[in-house]
Amino acid sequence: KDFSAADYIENFSQLGIASLKIEGRMKSAEYVFSAVNSYRTLLDDYRQLPKVKDDLQNDMGREKTPFLLASVNQKNIIVSNRPSGTGTLLGSVNQVKQDQIFLPITVELDAGDKIRVHNQKGAEGVSLSIINCQVQGKQQLISLKADHPVKPGDQVFLTSRKKGKQKDWSKIKLDVKPVRFQKKFTKAGAITAKIKRSLPTPSNQAPQLYYRINQLEWLNILKTIKFDYLIYTGGKDEFDQLLESRKQLQYWKSRLIIELPPFIPNGDLPYYEEMIEKCHQVGIQHWMASHFSHKSLFPKGDQVFSNSTVWASNYATQKQLFDLDYSGFCYSLEDDILNLKIIPHPQGILTLFGQIPLFISRVKPDIRTGESLSDSKDYQFNLKEKGELYYLLGEKPLCLFHRQDKMASFGISNHLIDLSFYQPSRKFFKAITYNYQNKLKIPDSILFNHKAGFK
Repeated sequence: KDFSAADYIENFSQLGIASLKIEGRMKSAEYVFSAVNSYRTLLDDYRQLPKVKDDLQNDMGREKTPFLLASVNQKNIIVSNRPSGTGTLLGSVNQVKQDQIFLPITVELDAGDKIRVHNQKGAEGVSLSIINCQVQGKQQLISLKADHPVKPGDQVFLTSRKKGKQKDWSKIKLDVKPVRFQKKFTKAGAITAKIKRSLPTPSNQAPQLYYRINQLEWLNILKTIKFDYLIYTGGKDEFDQLLESRKQLQYWKSRLIIELPPFIPNGDLPYYEEMIEKCHQVGIQHWMASHFSHKSLFPKGDQVFSNSTVWASNYATQKQLFDLDYSGFCYSLEDDILNLKIIPHPQGILTLFGQIPLFISRVKPDIRTGESLSDSKDYQFNLKEKGELYYLLGEKPLCLFHRQDKMASFGISNHLIDLSFYQPSRKFFKAITYNYQNKLKIPDSILFNHKAGFK
C-alpha cells in the first residue's frame, strides 16, 4: 500500500511542522502531479479533505494506509498477494491473440493509456502503451505492440490516462540547456582521492575479531575462546537482563560493546539514557550506534562504533564518521565485493557470518513469528521478534570464512561473527569457531552480494 498522511496534515501544522516531502521516485509524472496537487489543496484549505482523499484514491497509486500515524499496532499495511508497483488493478488477462489481449471491463480504456503487466509469479513487469481499444461484449479488446510479453492470467494495472490530468498540467515553455548524460561525474576520481587522503589511517593495527549476540546465554559459551570485542544488542528486556547480571558485567565490561536498536521511539529515550548511564557506571566504555543520532546519547570520551545500518559504503561516509569521532564502523551488509575492494579501511569491520535481514520494522507482518515464507524465486525467510522489532531474516546465513585471505589482500582484516537470533549452543559455537579458524565455508550458506568479483 501507499503511505498517505492526508488525515494528519492539520495536526502536523498544529505541531509546527512546516515542510512536507512527497516521494516521487519511480512514479509516473501523472502520479506525482496528482499527489502534489492534492496536498497543496489540503494545505491551503483543510476543509477540502474529503475531496482530496477521493482524488488520492484515483491517483494511479495503490490503496492508502496511514502506516504508523494512527497506531504502531496496525494491520493490513502490506497486501502480500498484490504485486509491487503503482497502478489501478484492471484484472487478469483472459485471452491473448498476437498483438491483442482481452481484459474484463472494470475501467474503460482509451488509446494512449498506459498499462503495466505483472506475470503470475508476481514479478513487476513491463509498461505498455495501448494502441487501440474496443469493447466486445463483457470484455475489452486491447491492441499492443506485436512484441509484447503478455500471457493469459497476467495481471494488468492502469498507470496513466492520456485524457486524465494532463489537461491541467502547466503549458509554460521552459528555456533549458540540454546536458549530455554521464554515468560518472568527470571529477569524481579527484574528489574521492582527496577524501581518502584526509581519512585517519592508524598504522600497525592488529586484526580484530568481534562477536555479536542478543541473548545472555551466549556469555558463558563465549568465554571458551579468545577474541577482541563482544557486541551485545537487543531491546529493553535484553538490556535489563544484562544489567541484572553483575558477575557477567564485571567479566566482560572491558570488551563489551553495547549496541542500540535501529529504531528508538521518542518515548523510550529516557530508558536508553538511563541504561547507558548504568552501564557506564559499571565501567563499560564501548558503544555501537545504529543511527547517526545515537552518538549524542553516549558519554563523551568513550569509544563509539557504527553498525552496518549506517551504510558506510564510500569514503565520504567514512570521513564523516571519523570527523564525528567514531572509532570504527561496520561495512554494510548490502555492499558488494567490488565496492569493498576500493574502500578498505583499517578500522572497518566486515561481517563474515550472520543472518541477513530483509527488513526490520516495528510493524508485525501478517505471518506468525518463527513462520517461514518464500518469495517468487523460492528464497526462504523467517520472521523473528526481538526488542519490540520484527526481523525478516534469510533462512540461509551469510558465510565468508573461506574468503578471509582474499579480503586481507584488499586490506580488510577486522571480522565480525554475528550470532544474533541463533539459539545458544556449545556444539553450534564449536562448529562455527572451527570453520572460522580453518577458513572453511559453512554448509548451506550463501555469499550474498560478495560473489561478484571472485573467481
